[in-house]
This record gives sequence, C-alpha cells and structure tokens, in this order.
Amino acid sequence: MIKRTIRLIIAFTAFSCMHTRAADTCALLLERARLLILQRDSKKAIPLIDSCLKKDPRNAMANNLRGCATIYSSYINDEKNNKLAVFYFSKAIENDPGNYGYYNNRGWAYANLDDYIKANADYKKAVQIDSSNIALQQNILRVMVVKNRNKEAYAYSNKLIQQFPKDGYAYYIRGNLKRDYLHKYPEGNKDIKLSEALGWDQGMYLMF
Repeated sequence: MIKRTIRLIIAFTAFSCMHTRAADTCALLLERARLLILQRDSKKAIPLIDSCLKKDPRNAMANNLRGCATIYSSYINDEKNNKLAVFYFSKAIENDPGNYGYYNNRGWAYANLDDYIKANADYKKAVQIDSSNIALQQNILRVMVVKNRNKEAYAYSNKLIQQFPKDGYAYYIRGNLKRDYLHKYPEGNKDIKLSEALGWDQGMYLMF
C-alpha cells in the first residue's frame, strides 16, 4: 500500500513538473509574440501563439493575442480577419470574462465589421468592469459620433471632460460638435486647440 502511494505521488509530481514546464514555455512564447505585435510584425507572432494554443486551447491570453495579431496582420477592414479575430476574442472572454481588455478588443473587431450594436455592447461591458479607464470610455463616444448621434455625443463628451479633465479626445469631439452641430465656432475652436495641447490616441486601440 505504501509503495503504491509513493508511486502515485511520484507520478503526480512528474505530471505537475511537465505541466509547469509547458506553462512556462507557453508564457515565454506569448511574451515573444507580444513584443512582435508591438513591433508590428504580427505575421511572425502568429506561429508562436498557435504553438501555445495547441498546448492550451483555453489560454485566454493566447486567444487574445491571436485576435490582435490577426487584425494587425492585414488591413484594418479585412472582413475575414476581423471575423476570425472576433472568434479568438470570444474564446478569451469565455475563459476570462472579467478582463475588460478582451471586450475592448472584440468591440474594435465588431466596429471594423461595421457592427456597431455589438461593438457598443462590448465597449459598455468593458466600462462596467473598469470605469476609470479613459480609453474604454472614448470607444462609446466614438460609436455615437460614427452613428451621428450628435446630441448624445455632445452630452457624453461633456461628461467625460468632467470626469477626465485632461481627455484630449473628448475636447476634440466636443469642439467639432460645437462648430458643426451647434455652430458655436469660437468655442469649438477653443476646445480643438486644447485637445491638440492635451493630445489623444488616434486610430484603433487594442489591449494586449
């Protein structure tokens, strides 16, 4: 009985060591892939991520990185790639539903597909998880602007400026709405000038 117990302990220890080594290898692969994506060399990152996903298909970080690499590996409105990215981001969310970055990323993929209803739902979910992140709040404002919901966008930009007084993007949107929607040109120009001084990130903002 004692010998059998010892054999079981040894077998379990060996399995645990193998699992730990596999996890460590996967973590290294994903870090290399992440750096490649940052360097905009996503096509080289994809095989590294796929290698990790073969070992652990439920790895949320790997699925998220695969979605990011898929989008960045082609032009932004590539329908096939954005649909594939939605698949990977959905897998990431399935295995780590509390990560706001995964909702943000899937929202961008939906937006690239012109599905703003689903994009907005994901953006709002991301804000529910972390309302202090200005980048997440900006996404909701972007959808309002794209859909020409000017009254809502103006009110939301005011809300963001109150909550984040150094948010250059909110000033930029409010400035343009003041000029083009309310025809208050001097006030609009003032907001736009302030937005340029504060600065803001333009374009797609994926989190990985």
